[in-house]
Amino acid sequence: MVDSESRERLLLNALVAYSDSCTRPSLTPGCPYYRVTEDGPTCGEQCRQIAEEMGFAQRPVVTENIGGLRMTGRSVPREVVARAEEFDARRHFLSDRHHPARKQSASTLLLRLRTACTNTVLGDPPGPDEESASAIWQELSDRKFPIAQAAAGGLNWTLALAAATRSASGRLRALGLLAAPPHSASVQDQWEDFAIKVVSDHEILGKRENIDVSRRRAERIRGTRVNLPSWLRDLGDSVSVIEGLLKDPLLAFIFGPTFVPRLSQWFGRLLGEGRIIRLDKVPDERVFSSLPAQDYVDEAGLWLWTRLTETNLDVWSLSSLLSEWEWVAREKDHGIPRNVLSLRTIDHDRLTSACLDALNESRSFTQTAGFDAHEFVSEAIKHLRQGDARKAADLFAGLSQLRPADAAVWNNLGFCQLAFDPSAALASLSKAAMFSIGNDQIRLANQVFALHLLRRDSDALELAKAALGAPTDSDAATMWSPGHSDMPEVLVSVTDLSAYIRDLEEHIIQHRCA
Repeated sequence: MVDSESRERLLLNALVAYSDSCTRPSLTPGCPYYRVTEDGPTCGEQCRQIAEEMGFAQRPVVTENIGGLRMTGRSVPREVVARAEEFDARRHFLSDRHHPARKQSASTLLLRLRTACTNTVLGDPPGPDEESASAIWQELSDRKFPIAQAAAGGLNWTLALAAATRSASGRLRALGLLAAPPHSASVQDQWEDFAIKVVSDHEILGKRENIDVSRRRAERIRGTRVNLPSWLRDLGDSVSVIEGLLKDPLLAFIFGPTFVPRLSQWFGRLLGEGRIIRLDKVPDERVFSSLPAQDYVDEAGLWLWTRLTETNLDVWSLSSLLSEWEWVAREKDHGIPRNVLSLRTIDHDRLTSACLDALNESRSFTQTAGFDAHEFVSEAIKHLRQGDARKAADLFAGLSQLRPADAAVWNNLGFCQLAFDPSAALASLSKAAMFSIGNDQIRLANQVFALHLLRRDSDALELAKAALGAPTDSDAATMWSPGHSDMPEVLVSVTDLSAYIRDLEEHIIQHRCA
């Protein structure tokens, strides 16, 4: 039991430390006395008054001559001044995401909104434990956060590429450029229908895209522009993949110079008007075709979105860096509420250096940065060996929201889920297939295991044959060992995946599981 005198002294010390660490220009947005005026953040220093009423002698006011300047302020011991915590959007997300939305930071909510909106466009509804994009949007709106402008500026291109991916997925699978989930039904998608209709109208009007495939780099083809999602962009040096994309009339149009920019116009305008419930609908063809064939631009919205979702200044667009510099150096807020801008503070020297680097590189776009799945494999394996598969899976579940189009993240998530939920594992592995170019043995082996655990042995054996014909991965891998229990419990190191798949195939044939 804490005595009242110790409790009072503890509270007083905490209040004094809180007061000492609250400095201009940002002050402390979470303080109940914090307010924003035309001149910026301010307060009446009520914390100091309360501390004085509790018996604390105020910090003395001193005057110093520094470099010819006469400066007056409170004398604060150096050791009690709190150091500003470095902003890290992804760290906030990984620590916040299990909390109720009302307790999550704006940064976490924006990252969750990006995932929810992307999944909506891809036709993947939220799970039972996931909040919808509309619910996240409402939480931000309730906080008076300018979410419509931020989302329009920061999400239009992401959603445009998601819609293009969905429009092209059927044709990509038909050409063998995209792996189909096992036993998936062949159903024409509304986005594919929309793309076919739009490209047909263009051909009738004589506007068919003329794509020069003479150069290997897809994004630098002479005389045109090719817009590829990140999971295809990495294959820009693959001649067969790029030629397969650009020789097909539908794919050449979808990833050509007009379709994705018009999609960015469509989504930017929808989000700017707060019409988030329309994200799962395709555009009207006539309205869509009348939109400008150029990227949607809201530089202030992009700046706001970027500064709260991208930790690393190296991936900021040049316009966002310059907007930040104008805010830091001149307090030019570009119409963004100052209490919202106070959510992050960036060092002036660091920002200036980033601006100079960006000007030298002539960058004009920002790419979403996320954690590499391979960085977390060792930690996940440690949890698996300790028998905590759910903790390992939760790690990759968080990463899947940061990198929703990363096949490696989904494969690792599915692998962990095999130990406790084969149905969820199969769904995650199907997501991995959606964002994979062709087939790879590790994912196929995991899918075979998942089908077997679900007692779909005939499907598992059929897929095992396909896995044995897939390109061999020469790297060592950690896999589940087929056992005699309902769920896998033992991890094994595998250097020959084909041999592992044959052993798994033999295990299924002999029905060794209890």
